[in-house]
Amino acid sequence: MWIMLFFLFLEITYALFIPSCNRRDFDRIRPLKDGAQAHTNLIREISTNIIYVEKLFNNKQEMEREARALQMIRPHPNLIDVRCMDQSSIVFERGEGNLLDLVSQVNIEDMTYQLIEGIRALHAINLVHGDIKPNNIVKLGQTIKLIDFGFTGRPGEMRCGFGTKGFMAPELNIPGCRQRQLGPAIDWFAAGVTVYVM
Repeated sequence: MWIMLFFLFLEITYALFIPSCNRRDFDRIRPLKDGAQAHTNLIREISTNIIYVEKLFNNKQEMEREARALQMIRPHPNLIDVRCMDQSSIVFERGEGNLLDLVSQVNIEDMTYQLIEGIRALHAINLVHGDIKPNNIVKLGQTIKLIDFGFTGRPGEMRCGFGTKGFMAPELNIPGCRQRQLGPAIDWFAAGVTVYVM
């Protein structure tokens, strides 16, 4: 009982450490990418001159889902760090490109090990990423980091529409909106396809 309360306290305390963003603290450098659920910008924190990525969401539900997941994630070398968030955006540390752009710069064996460690860190706190693919993996120095937690959920959660064609497990790749269950196996399948593609 006390142990459960202690871990609940840690989870709540960590969530409080994600500061709120003040847009006046940042300058927009340029747009990066437009996606179905959000678009990203390269921004600079004025006081530190550090470059970050700002993710602006098109819809409140998508923002809330990703924010919930990020508040549960503990700092880990293979998961992207959050600088701050507000009601419509999240500011992340900046990684280089996506893995397909960087394939000549990475050691595939080391990348695979780091990808596995990132997935294990999520599964250890009872979360499933739901969309492992090269575009959701960036490089920061020699470190590989998982990004984009918009499809993240708890194992057993029923959902329609998650993952990316080509990286989805065959049982998920069915036309139309059919409820499917999130589970760790979908991350491992997508990770295997990602490593194969690399």
